[in-house]
Amino acid sequence: MVAASAGFASRHALSQCRTEGRSDRRRSDDYIVDFHETECVGRAAFFCGTGGCDLLILVALRGGALRKVFDDRVREYEILSGRGASDIRFVLRGSYCGGHGNPSCEKTHRITSEPFKFTQPDR
Repeated sequence: MVAASAGFASRHALSQCRTEGRSDRRRSDDYIVDFHETECVGRAAFFCGTGGCDLLILVALRGGALRKVFDDRVREYEILSGRGASDIRFVLRGSYCGGHGNPSCEKTHRITSEPFKFTQPDR
């Protein structure tokens, strides 16, 4: 449901998919939707590619609304321990650190209610 509402795919395409992935809750109402274990019939790379798999982070706002703060492909991620806002370590394509696809590039970002996106440096 989250994937369809976020504009990832049509209902027909999602009906051909199954997932054993994870949906982590960062705090009481925040979500990380990880498509690493999602498989679609006839579309092996629908949610994943050489840059990783789709990852969506939704943060709860006052009043109960959810805000999408991250929506991109990552190879891996790790929620780092700590109090308050969470820091997450993202493993991305090497091009995000000025290299090429391999080796991977690691970046850490503090998750707040502000949307963010990693950008690749100009070559």
